[in-house]
Amino acid sequence: MSSPIAENEVTNAIAAPVSTAEAKRPIVIPIKPGFSCTIRANTNTFYYSKAPIRLLNAQGREIAKKTFAAQGINSVVVPMKIVSSGAYEWTFSAAPEARSINVDILHGKGEKGPFEPSKVAKPIQIQKKPEDGKIHQEFYFTIVRLMILSEDWTNNTWDDAVITVVQWK
Repeated sequence: MSSPIAENEVTNAIAAPVSTAEAKRPIVIPIKPGFSCTIRANTNTFYYSKAPIRLLNAQGREIAKKTFAAQGINSVVVPMKIVSSGAYEWTFSAAPEARSINVDILHGKGEKGPFEPSKVAKPIQIQKKPEDGKIHQEFYFTIVRLMILSEDWTNNTWDDAVITVVQWK
């Protein structure tokens, strides 16, 4: 995973795409012990996009699974909904043990597919740093935000699906 980026450096952050041969599927994102998590997804392509996401416990056993999906509109950001509920976000509470989520991003010509895996960029981690630069500064609200960028093989914009994972304590 990439190193943390200060909030004021976000506009200068560039996610380097990985080649298909290097892309690891699914992307595994650790959820820190004691942190809650919210996941949202958007698509920005004329293809149908879906993102199956699995929540795993510390032993790797699946706890829950949700799939975000939407028919995109080229050059328009469309929020993806959870297929089973129609909700736009998935939030789960903190747990005392470490967990992880597995994320995959797929694109197809329609809801029934066939689907091709995205060329997936490495996740970008954005972390709030102390404003005065002192490590001992106490935060009552800590946020770790990851964005996963993807490409559907057509235009190399790397914004065809964006999965945002926010952890907080």
